[in-house]
Amino acid sequence: MKRQGFTLIELLVVIAIIAILAAILFPVFAQAREKARAIACLSNVKQMGLAMMQYVQDNDEKFPTSGTYWTTTNPYTDWLDIIQPYTTSRLLAQCPDAPRRADAYGFSDPLSLQSIAKVTTPSNTVLVAEAVQPSWGGAYSQVNMNIKFAAWTHPDGTPETDFWGSPNPNDILVSDGNAGSGGPCTQPFKDGIDNDTSVNWGCPCGPQNVALRHQGGANIVWADGHAKWTRRQAFTLQQFEYTLQP
Repeated sequence: MKRQGFTLIELLVVIAIIAILAAILFPVFAQAREKARAIACLSNVKQMGLAMMQYVQDNDEKFPTSGTYWTTTNPYTDWLDIIQPYTTSRLLAQCPDAPRRADAYGFSDPLSLQSIAKVTTPSNTVLVAEAVQPSWGGAYSQVNMNIKFAAWTHPDGTPETDFWGSPNPNDILVSDGNAGSGGPCTQPFKDGIDNDTSVNWGCPCGPQNVALRHQGGANIVWADGHAKWTRRQAFTLQQFEYTLQP
C-alpha cells in the first residue's frame, strides 16, 4: 500500500535537524556580519590615515588641530573638516557599529599641531581611534577630544587613579564602559549613552574613551599612517602618553 505523506515522528526529526543547523549557522552568520562591519570600519580609518599623512606632507610636517574652533564661514570646524580636501567626504567618519554612525572617531589631542618629527615611536603612537560617543552624536569637541582617558589598571591589576600626575606608562586598558577612575569620575560612561545627564561631562572620563566596538577591540590609525585592529589587552597608556622630542 502506497504511503501518503510523512509520519509525525519523521516531521519532528526534520524540524529538530533544521533547528540544530540553525543554532550552528546563525552565530556563524552573525560573526561574519560583524567581521564585515569591522573591515568596513578599518577601511575608513585606513583612508583617514592616508589623508592625515597627505595633510602632514603639505603643511610643514605638522598634524592638524584636534579641537573645534569657530570661523566666520563655518561655526564648527574640526580635524575631519581640515582633512576633508584629502578624503573628499565626511562619510569616512561613520562606523557601522557606532550607536550614531557619524563622527565615530577621535583624534588624539597630544598630537594636535605637533610636528611628526617629534613623535619618538610613530608606529606605536595612537593618532586616530574609534571613540566613545553619545547616542545623539554630541558636539565635535566632545567626540574628538583626547582619547586616552578610559579605565586603566596597573600591570599588577590595581586601578590607575591619577591621570594628572605621572601614571604608569605600562598601564593596560580595561574597558571603554567602566571609566570610574577616581576624582569626579565615578560613574561609567558607555558608548551610545542616551543622554548627558548621567555622566559628568567636565571630568576626563567623559565621551573621550576608546570605543571597543569590534569583538573587544578597536580600529586604530597610528602616527606613521598605518591602520590595524587592536584588541583591548594590547593597549597601554604609553601609546597615548607621548614622549615628544624637543
